[in-house]
Amino acid sequence: MMEIQDHETVAQLMTPPHNYAVVQLPNRKHPGVVFQGDSLSILRERLAAAEQASVGTAVHDDVAQIREGLDSVLRSYIRVLSERNMQLPFSYRPPPEKE
Repeated sequence: MMEIQDHETVAQLMTPPHNYAVVQLPNRKHPGVVFQGDSLSILRERLAAAEQASVGTAVHDDVAQIREGLDSVLRSYIRVLSERNMQLPFSYRPPPEKE
């Protein structure tokens, strides 16, 4: 695991800050996209619903894989806020464990 030290880094905001923004991080060739935590949570919920609706179809495995990736991002977001004693901007209920 990579250890990250807390320090201030200057990032360039390339779009107005709404529910998401395009941001250029230092030492990166291409900009990234920053989503607000509540928007990330909503996207994850909608993707989970699409996954359930796609059961038995050809796209189900692809939708499940995308949802799992987004779950990983959301868990990281929750962990970082928890480590800094920051309140989540949404209510979170972990997804049920697969049997």
